[in-house]
Amino acid sequence: MLTFFPVINHWLHLMSAVIWVGGLAFQVFVFFPSQRKDAVSEPVLKSIANRFRMIVGPLIMILIVTGGINLHNRRLAAMARSPGCGTDGKPECIPAGYTTALALKLLFVVGIISIYLFEVMNSRREGEPRKTPADGIPTVTRISLILGLLTIFMAAMLRHWQF
Repeated sequence: MLTFFPVINHWLHLMSAVIWVGGLAFQVFVFFPSQRKDAVSEPVLKSIANRFRMIVGPLIMILIVTGGINLHNRRLAAMARSPGCGTDGKPECIPAGYTTALALKLLFVVGIISIYLFEVMNSRREGEPRKTPADGIPTVTRISLILGLLTIFMAAMLRHWQF
């Protein structure tokens, strides 16, 4: 039987990740390259960057909450498949391979959230401008995009592999 809440929760989780990683891809492939060509004025670029930064904070909260609910739903599904799982001190409801893949996904998520938080702290600091590579795309933005894409890959792996 398909219940509606887990579907909505999973959809919110996916949409939050897609919006965040899609925004990073936009920055790498459109935003920063247009900055090099002086196609957009400096105030407009700062406004876009600040707007994106304001959107990412709530997305992180949604991802944390919905991710925890998704894990709980996964555990409940494992308990339903294996009677006795989770009883008598047996916490082995979720297979070890799944747990390892989930830990790797969470490592990527912690990395991307850490980069975001450091960027927020640096944006509030007044001082000398940061150096950017010759192509104008900050290294932290590239790393964030790579971590985001790896996170989405791990999510697909967790969803479709039989553990």
